[in-house]
Amino acid sequence: MMTGGNPETWYVTKVTAAARQTVGQWPTAESLTASLAEAFGSAAEERAARVPGGDDDERGEDDGPRCGEKRHAEERHAGRLRI
Repeated sequence: MMTGGNPETWYVTKVTAAARQTVGQWPTAESLTASLAEAFGSAAEERAARVPGGDDDERGEDDGPRCGEKRHAEERHAGRLRI
């Protein structure tokens, strides 16, 4: 005996965010933060390799406001900064 009707006519009408996260189609907050931190870190390393003197200029000072943004992102990812 079969219940629920003919399985050939079944279809999904709604998919929840929890279901998508379970199968990896929707990022969790932790996985999104980790992937963004990794991308920012990689971009900073690539930039440092291309720019003479790395992250610092000739005077040993930060490279303008962008270094502050990177530092802010790193601190936020490390949990030392609250928003």
